[in-house]
Amino acid sequence: MGCLGLLRLEHLVVAPDRQRRSGLGRGHGLVLVERHLAALVGHARFGAQARRLLRWTQTGNVAALSAHLASRAARSHRIAFLLAGFFDPADLLFLDLETMGLFAGCPIVVAGLARWDGEATVVRQLVATSPDGEASLVGSAIEAVERCSVLVTFNGRAFDWPFLCQRAAFHGRVIREDPLQLDLLPFSRRTWGGTTTDCRLDTLAREILGVNRGEDLPGGLVPAFYQEYLGDPVANVGLLAGIVRHNRHDMEQMVALYGRLLPRMRGGGT
Repeated sequence: MGCLGLLRLEHLVVAPDRQRRSGLGRGHGLVLVERHLAALVGHARFGAQARRLLRWTQTGNVAALSAHLASRAARSHRIAFLLAGFFDPADLLFLDLETMGLFAGCPIVVAGLARWDGEATVVRQLVATSPDGEASLVGSAIEAVERCSVLVTFNGRAFDWPFLCQRAAFHGRVIREDPLQLDLLPFSRRTWGGTTTDCRLDTLAREILGVNRGEDLPGGLVPAFYQEYLGDPVANVGLLAGIVRHNRHDMEQMVALYGRLLPRMRGGGT
C-alpha cells in the first residue's frame, strides 16, 4: 500500500521476442542520423552546420540536437523520434495521467508509468485512493521522471507533463530539469492522419493495433466516477477499479504504439 491514500500497482505489460528487443536496442537512430550528416560535411553551404551537428551526434549532446531540430523542423519530424536512439530502452519512461479535470487546479487520480526492465515492459500505477494520497502520487511520479532520460507520452507535451509540473508546484515539489520529451501524438498524426477515423489513442488502438477496448470507461467520465467513489469508497471501489483499468489500457496501447511507430520512423515496416 505504501503511503496513506496511495495504492501502488505493478504488472507485466509486454514480454517482447528477440526480434522486438533488438528493434528497441540502443542507438537505433544513430546510424541513420550520422549517415546523412556525414554526406553533408564537405558541402560548401551546409558543411559547417553538418560538422557541428555531427559533433553533437557523436558526443551524445541530445539537448543541443533537440533544440536545433525544434527550431528548424516540425515536432513530428522522424529525426525527432529517433533522438530516443541515443538512450537504452530502460532510459525511456512512459507516462499517462487520469485527472479530475483539464486544469491543473484539479487533482491527479492515477499516474501510469511504464519502463523496460531488461526483459519486459512493466507498468506501475500510482492510485490516489483518497485526496490525501495525491501528494505522494505526485512525488513518486516526479522521482520516476527524474530517473529517466526520455519521457514518452501521448499528447503529454500539451497535457500530462505540464499538468504534473503544476501539481508538483502545488505540493511544493521542485522539478530540477525537464526531460527530453517524445510525444507520440504528432508522430501518429503524421503517420496515420487521414487514414483513421481520428487520432485518439483508443481509435489508433482499434484501427492500427487491432485492439478493441470493449466497455472501457471513457476518459471524460473519470471525474464523475472518482467523485462517486469518494462518496462511499468501500461500496464504490469498482468505480475506482474502472479508472485504473482505463489507465492500464492507455499504458499498454501507448507502449504498443511506440513499437508500431518505431519501424515507420526508421523508414521501414508498417
